[in-house]
Amino acid sequence: MAVVNDIQSVDDFNEVVKKIKEMDDFPGPMYYGFGVGTFQDGKLLSAWFPVVNGPEDNTGMAALAWYISDHPEDPSVMAESEITEMQRDLLPFKDDGKDHPNIDALRLARECSGETTELGLKLRPVRVILTDLNTPPTDAADVYFRLHLLSHRKVKPHGVNLDGMFGMLQNVAWTDQGPVLASEIDRVRLKTQRQVHVRLIDKIPHMADFVVPSGVRIANTAQVRLGAYLGEGTTVMPAGFVNFNAGTLGEAMIEGRISAGVTIDNGTDVGGGVSTLGTLSGGNDVVISTGKDCLLEANSGLGIPIGDRVRVEAGLYVKGTTPISVSRWSWKGNDLVTAVIDGTTPAGRTLDHVVVKAEKLAGISDAIFRRNAKTGTVEVIPRGNSIWGELNADLHAN
Repeated sequence: MAVVNDIQSVDDFNEVVKKIKEMDDFPGPMYYGFGVGTFQDGKLLSAWFPVVNGPEDNTGMAALAWYISDHPEDPSVMAESEITEMQRDLLPFKDDGKDHPNIDALRLARECSGETTELGLKLRPVRVILTDLNTPPTDAADVYFRLHLLSHRKVKPHGVNLDGMFGMLQNVAWTDQGPVLASEIDRVRLKTQRQVHVRLIDKIPHMADFVVPSGVRIANTAQVRLGAYLGEGTTVMPAGFVNFNAGTLGEAMIEGRISAGVTIDNGTDVGGGVSTLGTLSGGNDVVISTGKDCLLEANSGLGIPIGDRVRVEAGLYVKGTTPISVSRWSWKGNDLVTAVIDGTTPAGRTLDHVVVKAEKLAGISDAIFRRNAKTGTVEVIPRGNSIWGELNADLHAN
């Protein structure tokens, strides 16, 4: 039975929303957005969502979109009739003197519908409504929406399922005049008789072409992919790189590489040439992260998760299999390290030092990983009063 009749006022709208939310199959909180998709030969090359909404954002409009779009479980191209009905029901908000970014996004999607880009590609309105972030994406528009959620800070890395995403995305030549199928770039150039500059060939574009988060500095926007999560106060230097589904949770200095899946917590400095172990290939299924106020010195590497106030010496790559020398007496009283030592020491023997794989020390805080200059042994020692300092406040006051 229809619940949307002739909405003439905001009170009418609120009453309709109440009825929709009382429906038995109403899914509850949802993530949603309206955007513009670029298509070539029927294939979606990219989708831009000017606004993405979380479970607490504009819940009335979310309910209306869910109802009018016939309760979709996957994203799809919006029919003209769907947009018309939504805009009609939202008329009471037209002249209320307030900003309505979602209504503006819906209008933009409609205005772009049917347009042709300079390279002959079609623009169409798209709509995504997600009721469960744990389910895998269903098509390319869904993937783009989830990447937008990450870069808009609506969900944190690992907070949304991205399984199978690469099989849903096209390999695109991203040009100064818009995206084109990489396999068709020469044909498009000949057909349009125009030379275009190709900035990259990839399935995932630069984040800044779609989303610019507040309070960040990015010296080279080509080094940050859509789907990166950059916390307020983050600075990414020219050689710094941040992959999708990865990023920083607060103020951070990024001069090295944050690989897919890696998260860097507030107050941490990732030095020049630093490598962090991602989860895209190579069989690694350990999620790498740092705690707060860590220092990964120049050309170091991190292959285990660490806690707060940890320092990794320049040039040292700490992998899960790296042999680490641990002093029983230096760490006396530290429950985590004592448990590692006790579990490694043969029964009946008391050793001053034991050697363990670095993976056993995952999550350690207040530690320094270093290579002993005399013996060449990699060891971990308590931080003690050795404090590396802190981030330059002026650089992160964005």
